Amino acid sequence: MPGLSISDRQLLISEVSVVFHAAATVKFDEKLRLAVAINVKGPKDILELSREMKKLKSVIHVSTAYANCPHKFIEEKFYPTSMDTHKLISLIDSTDDKLLETITPMILNEWPNTYTFTKAIAEDLIRKEGLDMAVGIFRPAIVISTYKEPLRGWVDNMYGPTGICAGAGTGVLRSLPCEPTLNANVVPGDMCVNAILCSAWQVHKNHQELLEQQKPKTEIDIPIYNYVSVVDKPITWENFMHLCGKKGLGYPSSRAIWYYSFSLNRYWLVHLFYAVFLQFIPALVVDGVLMCIGKPPQLIKMHKKIARFTNIIQYFTVRNWEFSNSSIKKLLQALNKEDTELFNFDMKQLDWEDYFDNYVKGIRTYLLKEPLKTLPEARKRWRRLYWLHQTTKFVFAVLAIKLVWSMISALI
Repeated sequence: MPGLSISDRQLLISEVSVVFHAAATVKFDEKLRLAVAINVKGPKDILELSREMKKLKSVIHVSTAYANCPHKFIEEKFYPTSMDTHKLISLIDSTDDKLLETITPMILNEWPNTYTFTKAIAEDLIRKEGLDMAVGIFRPAIVISTYKEPLRGWVDNMYGPTGICAGAGTGVLRSLPCEPTLNANVVPGDMCVNAILCSAWQVHKNHQELLEQQKPKTEIDIPIYNYVSVVDKPITWENFMHLCGKKGLGYPSSRAIWYYSFSLNRYWLVHLFYAVFLQFIPALVVDGVLMCIGKPPQLIKMHKKIARFTNIIQYFTVRNWEFSNSSIKKLLQALNKEDTELFNFDMKQLDWEDYFDNYVKGIRTYLLKEPLKTLPEARKRWRRLYWLHQTTKFVFAVLAIKLVWSMISALI
């Protein structure tokens, strides 16, 4: 395995008993070569290493609930892929970067990006090469901040919905192409980890039972866990952003450049109008002023990244998926009372109202690096932005009325 010394490898082989493989590039538009190296070759190397471990009890490969996103109903089973794992690796190794970039869309086939595609390929790898091992696949939905452990609302990245919430809360993001009534399939980080830990126990238990029965193992015997919120605790994108806005107003950021004014737009042209007139043009004006006073432009570059982000995430905000999660439910039922409390992952017990109170505080504290002691000053700034926002709306409303009146007068 690249980067692992011989002595460290021997230490892992002799001492490790449970393996959780969660390392991955989660960048949706990652170059296919790098995505395969991390998301496909990585699991392959881990399986080979795990097979040598003398004390091995179980291996959990962390995939994603969207690995099989070309299907609208995703069950806890394996799905066919468009390419064999080894053929894909051989193709990548024998193709130069320019040609590979050209043929990437053809390789991806029905998958929207290299992330979901390579995750699907990795699952197929587990199906083919994990039959002789106590291995399982865990498919989490979109993982966001923690609920209660180790800290309430802890989060360390801007990916997906967290980036949307942070962008809207700081006034940078004003619109997102999205069907508001569809489910935002999000799960708290700590509850997700609890479920992963428990799945390792059950995978080992199931594998031992098969060995005792001397029953040949098939792909059906490899446990797959869909850990999602849409089955037991659904929340729509509309409710997600409503709670972000409602809770966020109480914890404004001192970095905000405008008051909270965000819309989920199901129609692309409406979103484009918002993006151009409420994001890009104001950014152009502000950067022009900055350049005039000798300072470097900032907002245009930021909004180009936002435009790229919205284009990438749109696939998941305008489509709906249904999931089965019977394996998760069976896992929960298999735990005793003490373990159920210690490793809580029951989505039915989640209170979204309580969760979002800590979610927005966590974004402010851990992502934007703004301690709660800065709230008084931030709230003063927020009030000023509020009145600036209302004044701007009033001025534009007056101008619009005058324009309409002038047009009517001209016609009369």
